[in-house]
Amino acid sequence: MTGVSSEPLNPNNLAPRPDFALGGVTISPSMRSIKGASGQAVVEPRIMQVLVAMAEAPGRLVTRDDLLSRCWNGTVVGDDSLNRAIGGLRRALNTATDNGLRVETVPGSGYALLVADNSELTAHAIDEGWQSWKLGAPFVDHGALAALRAAAAATPQQAEVQGMLALILRNGAEYADLDLCSQLVRECEGAAARALAIDPTQSHARAALIGLPPLFGDWIERRRKLIGALEESPDNIVAAHDLCMLEMATGRPSEAAAIGSRLIAIEPLAATLHYKLNYQLWSTGQLTAMDRIGDRGMTLWPRHPAIWFARLWSLAFTGRVRQAIQQLGDTAARPDLPGPALVTLEVTLAALADPGDAARHAQAVERNLLSAEQGPAQGLAAVIHLAGLGEVEAALRVADGYLLRSGPVSVGLHKTVSDPSVTDQHRRVTQMLFLPVTSALREHPRFLPLCEQMGLADYWDATGVIPDFLARSE
Repeated sequence: MTGVSSEPLNPNNLAPRPDFALGGVTISPSMRSIKGASGQAVVEPRIMQVLVAMAEAPGRLVTRDDLLSRCWNGTVVGDDSLNRAIGGLRRALNTATDNGLRVETVPGSGYALLVADNSELTAHAIDEGWQSWKLGAPFVDHGALAALRAAAAATPQQAEVQGMLALILRNGAEYADLDLCSQLVRECEGAAARALAIDPTQSHARAALIGLPPLFGDWIERRRKLIGALEESPDNIVAAHDLCMLEMATGRPSEAAAIGSRLIAIEPLAATLHYKLNYQLWSTGQLTAMDRIGDRGMTLWPRHPAIWFARLWSLAFTGRVRQAIQQLGDTAARPDLPGPALVTLEVTLAALADPGDAARHAQAVERNLLSAEQGPAQGLAAVIHLAGLGEVEAALRVADGYLLRSGPVSVGLHKTVSDPSVTDQHRRVTQMLFLPVTSALREHPRFLPLCEQMGLADYWDATGVIPDFLARSE
């Protein structure tokens, strides 16, 4: 049963046909374009005629005779002409979509245009998105976004797909190149709005909108929104994760460690939870547990930049500089680092390994002060390194430049080519201020004024939250 009409198809009667969607693909007969989540292809007229003929009966057999009659208007041509058109159509669909729409050969009879089952398509896309969130890598996950965009186009009323799309777009907006960032922000807002219009409780969409703005300076409002989201959906893992980050960023690693431990019990293979828990356990003195989670992360995701840095610093600043140097030298398990960042790490670890060498110490201090101006990740690293070298005043100068954009050290807002790409280090963050290695900063008379200038003191006053270091002093 072919189910196709007998109307001839030619460029003239294709031109007035409206665009239509099928299997997450938008087909424009007038423009001869096929556009999907993976890309766009413009095809020759004959290929579009074949596609339109088959699209009139998706999933059903269209015989070779039907296609030759309609698309070649009765002209006698060899099998090669139809074979070439089918081959061109397959290439165009491969360009536009990840198997959402494909041509199946029915041996001896003809062809069928198959549309992926929407439930299978959406389940795959949601899984791709969740795996992307769990990995927490510092780049735009174009693969997951392509799958989610295709599923969203095929099932526009599926709130979970729209919500997951918004969540992965939120992550992408943080790590995108400057010319792509604004586009991803707009797309995230749109996907979240569609999800919430369908289901006002859609948790990923809500978490995406809450986390879209940078955390720095937004602590009071962020806490209010996250607690509200968790009261509405206690199982919202993303909102709980973001609250965990907020607690660490505002000086409560004890609470962050408690949340992080609960979350990793739920998602034990989430890389994004491993490196954060490494810092949290370090900050709460749970070094045996820290080593276990750090080594586990390095085994499972050896080249993950955030896991790698968390392990390197937690070794270097807990009296195990030699082990940190060995990790740095293991090129097979080291993430790709810009040359300047690699040199800074080498110089810093060498100075830590030989504290009596004044020349090496001075070289490390100078190197970190210079590298801080290469971007936010290097600025954050310089605060940690200088504090670990005992150079508290220098560390505070970098903190002024990094957090307040003031003083003699100028740290820019955006990543540069010399700046490593590390998760949660493309934007200004404050977590490093509450690590054990920076304890001398917290004891310095300038630290509380720094917190006041950033707005952290206002956050503590407004919420009644007491940071760990002040709670201990009381």
